[in-house]
Amino acid sequence: MRLKHAVRCATLLCLSAQVAFAQADVGQRVQQLEKDLHQAQSELSETRVQLQQLVEEVRGLRRQLGAPAAAAASPGSPAPAAAPGYAAATSPEPGQSIIQSKPVETLNDVRENQELIAQQVEEQHQTKVESSSRYRVKLSGLVLMNAFANSGSVDVPDLANRAFAPTAKTGIGATMRQTVLGAQVFGPEVAGAQTSGSIAVDFFGGFPQVPYGATAGLIRLRTGSLRFDWKDNSVVVGQESPFFAPLSPTSFATIAEPALSWAGNLWVWTPQIVAEHRFRQSEDSWFSIQGGLLMPLTEQIPDSPQYTGIEAGQRSRRPALGTEFSWNAKAFGQPLMIGIGAYDSHLKFDFGRETESWAVTGNWRLPLGSRFEFSGEGYRGKALGGLGGGVWQSVAYNGDPSLSTTLFRPLNSIGGWSQLKYKLNPKWELNGAAGEDNVLSRDILWAGGLRGEFTPRLLGRNREAFGNVIFHPRSNLVLSAEYRHIWTWQANGASRTADHVNLAAGISF
Repeated sequence: MRLKHAVRCATLLCLSAQVAFAQADVGQRVQQLEKDLHQAQSELSETRVQLQQLVEEVRGLRRQLGAPAAAAASPGSPAPAAAPGYAAATSPEPGQSIIQSKPVETLNDVRENQELIAQQVEEQHQTKVESSSRYRVKLSGLVLMNAFANSGSVDVPDLANRAFAPTAKTGIGATMRQTVLGAQVFGPEVAGAQTSGSIAVDFFGGFPQVPYGATAGLIRLRTGSLRFDWKDNSVVVGQESPFFAPLSPTSFATIAEPALSWAGNLWVWTPQIVAEHRFRQSEDSWFSIQGGLLMPLTEQIPDSPQYTGIEAGQRSRRPALGTEFSWNAKAFGQPLMIGIGAYDSHLKFDFGRETESWAVTGNWRLPLGSRFEFSGEGYRGKALGGLGGGVWQSVAYNGDPSLSTTLFRPLNSIGGWSQLKYKLNPKWELNGAAGEDNVLSRDILWAGGLRGEFTPRLLGRNREAFGNVIFHPRSNLVLSAEYRHIWTWQANGASRTADHVNLAAGISF
């Protein structure tokens, strides 16, 4: 009996020990599971942080590429939509185990997405111009060669606009002066607006006084601006074409000055501040209203290459004002635009001579089917020589302008141009255009012996017509041939004509 009792006690002790060991093992397993669960939660938190960083990197990359950034996610708001090629960040559904969300697979997705982003960043780095900021800079331009021949005497041999009595200025030649270089920078988002800036220069600033100066054009500022663009609003600060006369004919013979610039085209690049608001009817249709302040200009020539005096517009001590209303849409897959504008400034000349400079403008771009386009501008105004109106003449004098007794008269003028474009196919294009600038006869007949302030003899009218053929062998290559005929009338009624032929070859980048 004692032996059986001893065996039973030993058996109970063994069972108790096994139970104790089992309980200890269960406790360890529970602790290990709790540790694994905590680690999984930690990994998932890290994954969420990495995914958020990934989303921010994608947004930054889109901003650098000029694409609108995705809306930022906020607590309680739906998760942002995933970019094409990227996995969306998701949270477990209520009641779903965190372990069941498979953090290992999510981390693999993160690694794959990071590799893809690295490849895109590397590709972007290869095309980005080095700059002192992290914002993208883009170079652009047109390397252009023009060969020309003139019949008759013109004002500028390689950019003929006016005809005169025959002189030595007739002849042939070639130039690279109309080559254009530009740069554009895409800046940060400010107050919800995408910022950007641009500048363009060419080599039409004159000739150095050296033996080879005829082929060594000096660099010249054309345009430059800083833009703030919202969805329906824009603010532009810089030097651009007048916003109330935004169009110009198509010509590779007249890059340095827009075509018909002495024949009804108000184009002079002017320092200005412009605000625009767009009333959208649809994605492809909107009304636009613009208003701005401009530097009041006259046709005055600078006193020297280093110094320019105070012009009549600056003496008035007030900026010029401009406004435009336009309708923009699409027809036959092409842009359609109709606009009307107005301009006003005050000019103050010597000896208390003052006048208003004003204009009412209209512009249009009308598709006529999928291949034809009819465009143009027109204006009626007074004292508009600073913008190129009145054949670049604002006022006239009946004697010496330096004498206080000499009378002066602001010149009323009317002008405009029209162009018909025919696109045979993406490579071939035909353009025909004509324009005229006309000083009203009542001002021409005001007094005998009239003269302009900045021109030796007053001009009454200037007319130009041209036709060109443009061929693009590749998207960035251009070949063009153009013929232009010019008629110029003096104030006394004498007229002259001239012809200009231009062959152009260029490559854009």
